[in-house]
Amino acid sequence: MRGLVAPTLLLLGMGGCSSASAPTDALPTDAQIRAFTRVSKLLLVQVDVAGTTGLLGVDTGDPFVLLNPTPFSSAPSVGQVSTLTVESDKLTNVPVITSSQSPTSPDPTVPLGGLLGCTVLCSSVVSFNYRDTLFTIGSSAAPSGLLPETRLAFQLLGGGTTQAGGVPLTVPKSRIVVSVDIEGERHMMIVDTGASDVVVDQALYAAITKDGRAQVSGGTVDTTSGMSSASITRVKTLSLGGAQAKGVVVAHDASFDTNLADVSTDAGQTIEGSLGGTFLENYYVTIDYPAREIHLAAYEDKSFIVDPAEIIGVAIAGGTGDGYPIGKVFPGTDASDKGVQVGDIMVAIDGQTLSALSVSEVTVLLAGKVGSTKSVQFGSAQTLANQTVSIKVDELLPLP
Repeated sequence: MRGLVAPTLLLLGMGGCSSASAPTDALPTDAQIRAFTRVSKLLLVQVDVAGTTGLLGVDTGDPFVLLNPTPFSSAPSVGQVSTLTVESDKLTNVPVITSSQSPTSPDPTVPLGGLLGCTVLCSSVVSFNYRDTLFTIGSSAAPSGLLPETRLAFQLLGGGTTQAGGVPLTVPKSRIVVSVDIEGERHMMIVDTGASDVVVDQALYAAITKDGRAQVSGGTVDTTSGMSSASITRVKTLSLGGAQAKGVVVAHDASFDTNLADVSTDAGQTIEGSLGGTFLENYYVTIDYPAREIHLAAYEDKSFIVDPAEIIGVAIAGGTGDGYPIGKVFPGTDASDKGVQVGDIMVAIDGQTLSALSVSEVTVLLAGKVGSTKSVQFGSAQTLANQTVSIKVDELLPLP
């Protein structure tokens, strides 16, 4: 299935979460969806496909509507569904691909039914409100609390013909190609709301980190190539047109280089990365596909943003029913200094009992302002059993 790009979900705080509680048929709560978006940077929309309801991630990096066969078992492997309803828009005869390669959710409480790609998005004006976790199709009033917006034109490239499952496919032009400035150097990238992070290829990642700046490895990535590990670092500045963000987390994963190679082939030029959530979440983003224009309006208050590298120095594993075990302790952090060890069970953070919380909700609690403290209560633990310990939030990726 070459040419399709699934979201790259970097889950630094969710390492080893596959053993968490199994999902149910019920849709997640608003709080669970909000926490999921805070961590994954992926906006979700409820969609009805020929009578079956599920949550799809909104992915400007994918040419098609890509469905997971588990919730959408009646959808064709390659073909059209009779109806697809997004919000109040009821579409008919929508081309879809149903494949087990559709990414699974990193949080079992929030099942991911697939991706809403270009075959639905590319004829409309669409807006991404990361602060309020809202996605809209069609022109809509901007929310309050925004700074003046930046507008820039983009090229919509790609398209042609391919095959999936032996069936010929017409691929729409879907690649939103823009020139991105990273620390003063220009790079061609695609705007990719399905990518949790700004994801770059190996050559660009090596160039960014050649000064020896801090890196963290071991985050979990889910792409069409399967689960693998990633490395992340931080860049001083990243700009798109006149919109500049500082301290953006940038990731590299070897398996995603295959996707970028496919995108480059589709776009007809070298694409060095996907401009994903760690940049886009700073803005209320409107993509006007008919006018080929992007609007970026920065949020005045960005305190809602969960930085994946500003945490208490641990990554969680799957829930046990009593709490969440530690899957990784980052060296040199206050958590390490306080004696936290892999396998220790956290049962509460800042007075909030963890047993009833989703993986995403717990991950949000791990993050905070660098230098602030979290009150962490342990259950079973190697040296901290049944103790409540004050642990500082550390910066895992300090800039040189």
